[in-house]
Amino acid sequence: MYDLGSKEMEKILRSHGPFESPPVHSSGECVGDWRILAFLGRGGSSEIYRAANVVTGIIAALKILSKTDDHARERFKREVRLLAEMRSVAFPKFYGAGEFGGRLYLAEELLEPIELPSRDRDVARFVLCVASGVEELHGLGFIHRDIKPGNIMRRPSTGESVLIDMGLAKGSEETAQTRNETLSVVDGRAVGVGTPGFSAPEQFIGGRISAATDIHALGMLANACFNGNPPIAWTEIIRRSTSSIPEQRYATVAEFMSAIRRRHAARYFLLCAIALCIAVAIIISFSGKASCPQPADESSPGRAACPQAAADTTTQSADAKTESENLFDLGTTSQEAGIAVTKIMLGGKDVTIPKEVVLDGKRKVIIEGPGRITASICGNMGTSIVLCKNATLINLTDKPYPVSRIRYSVRGNAYLNFKNLDWPVKSDIGNVYVDDLSEGGRPIVLFRGPDTFEEALLGIVVF
Repeated sequence: MYDLGSKEMEKILRSHGPFESPPVHSSGECVGDWRILAFLGRGGSSEIYRAANVVTGIIAALKILSKTDDHARERFKREVRLLAEMRSVAFPKFYGAGEFGGRLYLAEELLEPIELPSRDRDVARFVLCVASGVEELHGLGFIHRDIKPGNIMRRPSTGESVLIDMGLAKGSEETAQTRNETLSVVDGRAVGVGTPGFSAPEQFIGGRISAATDIHALGMLANACFNGNPPIAWTEIIRRSTSSIPEQRYATVAEFMSAIRRRHAARYFLLCAIALCIAVAIIISFSGKASCPQPADESSPGRAACPQAAADTTTQSADAKTESENLFDLGTTSQEAGIAVTKIMLGGKDVTIPKEVVLDGKRKVIIEGPGRITASICGNMGTSIVLCKNATLINLTDKPYPVSRIRYSVRGNAYLNFKNLDWPVKSDIGNVYVDDLSEGGRPIVLFRGPDTFEEALLGIVVF
């Protein structure tokens, strides 16, 4: 027999790919209540089969843990528990779990591979669907840690995007780990938990894992849809969500989703401004052809006196836009259960208050629209402001909560905006309550947003 030298043997082995072992289970074999129909593939620690329930006939994806170490088993059990709790359509349906022959298994909804969308509207729907599932996961106190295209599949019946593989998900209280606990070393290189190219930097340098970690992955997912060349409307969203500094990303998934919904707002506002300019130009051109172009001369026969349209216009503008020295001059104040309650009926007025308004003591201000108040308002713990019936408050204060501890209540078709506050830190939004939808409206709260309810609404509903 010819004896190959070590170099020749190494060359032959390098020319061949790795030899995959056959699946552990074969077609027709039963695992618990599930009869295996076909082998679908394998991941890092599990094998996936197409299977049918012998009792109900449901067709499912049967995931069987192939590793036997305690760490792999604990991860698998965590995924089972999480999937059983999920209610969002962004996660697979849970059919059951158990242990057979010493191996853990999980039966879940059978899904199909997905192709990443590339058109603006399709990308928005895709990312928002995935993000809604991540938001639910965060609400349960868990971070996914491995959001990537390979972990997103498609529901054949509806075409919805579904986030899978929660084996790496960890509770937020478990993720503040030390460097040595987070990293392993392979061939002298530091390796963290996650997928390079999508996972956040802190996953690979021993940093604290938080909601911002998944937000980074969602931003990278959106970027992948555009092949790394996103349109202008997405540039700032992706730049901010994928910042290498966690504190500079969106504070919550909800903020990230809101930014996606508002991504075209600036463009629509520009179009509205252009349309308004055109309309004004047309009105001016027609007004120049009025039936009374010259001053009336009462002494001239056959000439009637011309109405003083300019004076009327000035009066109308003054009625529509006014300035007040004091917020409380706009309404009436009474005492109710030891609280000074001021009720302001705007009646269509647009009011600007130049001096800073300080609400002190126990005071409640109810502002009823339609109309708008622009002012710098701050207060203490015992103060509150209620907006209702198409009322808009543009608060110019630069004092974030909890420095200004006003409680804001926004009720149907009302708009609250803080023009001089940048994207809020977590505590900023804690004093705003959308607490009454009985009027059937759409309350809106924005930071550095547009000046009117209509513009804000337009920006939010655009997809």
